[in-house]
Amino acid sequence: MANRIFIFARSLPFHHIGGMEVVAWDLAQALAKAGYEVKVITTEFSADVKIIDQTNPAIHVIRNTVPGKYSNSWWVGTRDFIDHEIDENVSALISVSAAGFNAVHVRDKYPQVTCIMQAHGTSWGEFISKWKKPTIKKCLSSLANVKGYIKDAFFYNKFDFIVAIGPAVESSLKSAPTSLICNSHKVVKIENGINESMFLYDESKRKIERRSLGIDDDALVCISVSRLHNQKGVDNNIYSFKKLLDLYSNSYYIVCGEGNDEEALKKLVKDLSIESKVIFVGGVSREKISSLMSCADIFIFLTKRVEGLPLNVLEAMSSGISMVISDHLTFEQSEKVVLVNSHDIKLASSSIYDLFVNKNCRDRSSYIEDKNTLQSSVLKYNALFKSKMIK
Repeated sequence: MANRIFIFARSLPFHHIGGMEVVAWDLAQALAKAGYEVKVITTEFSADVKIIDQTNPAIHVIRNTVPGKYSNSWWVGTRDFIDHEIDENVSALISVSAAGFNAVHVRDKYPQVTCIMQAHGTSWGEFISKWKKPTIKKCLSSLANVKGYIKDAFFYNKFDFIVAIGPAVESSLKSAPTSLICNSHKVVKIENGINESMFLYDESKRKIERRSLGIDDDALVCISVSRLHNQKGVDNNIYSFKKLLDLYSNSYYIVCGEGNDEEALKKLVKDLSIESKVIFVGGVSREKISSLMSCADIFIFLTKRVEGLPLNVLEAMSSGISMVISDHLTFEQSEKVVLVNSHDIKLASSSIYDLFVNKNCRDRSSYIEDKNTLQSSVLKYNALFKSKMIK
């Protein structure tokens, strides 16, 4: 029985920590544990990255590629790889976003291979997001989304299934104009799944991290985890935190992540005279993020962007932390989840304070739904593989 799986991903957590990277690697590890022989095909790593030898899942690097980015070498290399490695023992090919576009032609010669594209968004969705609050830079970069739409039109229907990683992505795939280039019958929703146990609240880690950061037990600690990019709304988080200090002066804000806007955000913090209250920790490991989640009281994510199904929110839910997040995200308001307009600074700050003083929200039990666990995701992918075999 065919049990080999190839996963094409331009970047992994070894390149940089991001939702798409984490989902790809976690899925690869989970499929390997489920009994498949998994190989992940990716781009070159930076010279300073040390990768432990992996046997299952194995990592295959396409040479002469740009770390974490598409290039001509990537497109040529992935086609050469699949042409030489494909055989009757391969059961599935998974393309993380567009990474496997040049490998999907294997269906012609090996129809038993289940070809899946894992969609984290759509070119049209990105285009619309950039034009909601246009800048010259956003408008120029949106031209790449137009090019992406044209490329998607050529490749989407070559796959057996298009997996939408969340309801927002599913809706975008099934709505015009993307529905014109994507057969809606091929769209399957398998929501992002995370390893819940990795992020469970740990009281001992809370004490260790607070002691390390010089934060006392009574302090209100906010945390965000995202790329430091304008669309992620970290500036909104900072403005909200500044206003929160008027309500509860013994507060701190831990900023996890790295990106192009890091220096601009640090300057904003300095201009607001809250440098002693905001802690930039950079791009840290998921284990460290887990510890910092335990250290914190409130998770904030005032993203301006149309998100698929943000992994950072799911990780926070696993940690049992209360949160204030943008109201355009596809989550339900609850006792622990407050939805606000990403630009409503006053409401965001008061919501953070209200959650903190609400003793019912001190319970740090995980409240992630079963459909968002890694185990559930793997079962659904396995069902896709088998449905192709039955056909």
